[in-house]
Amino acid sequence: MILVRRIRAPGATSAPASHRYPGGVLRAVLDWWDGVELWVTSLAFPLQVLLAIAVLLPGCWLASALIDNGVGWVLGVVATRRSGRSRTGPRS
Repeated sequence: MILVRRIRAPGATSAPASHRYPGGVLRAVLDWWDGVELWVTSLAFPLQVLLAIAVLLPGCWLASALIDNGVGWVLGVVATRRSGRSRTGPRS
């Protein structure tokens, strides 16, 4: 087990309580995630595969749609700038 000790500079004070991230929230999220992992690993393999498909298929579809729209938007901006530049600038 590795122990980490936080070292503060001499004379430094910790951040005010209003600026600290509530560690209880992070601990609760991690505990929830551990429970989800234990639940998934306790399922039979075919159910794990079906669950992975049910979660990953829509997630991958959404990611591909966002990437496709993002690339289309960037290419549209580039094409607009190039067409505007070629009309106003000298031909080479």
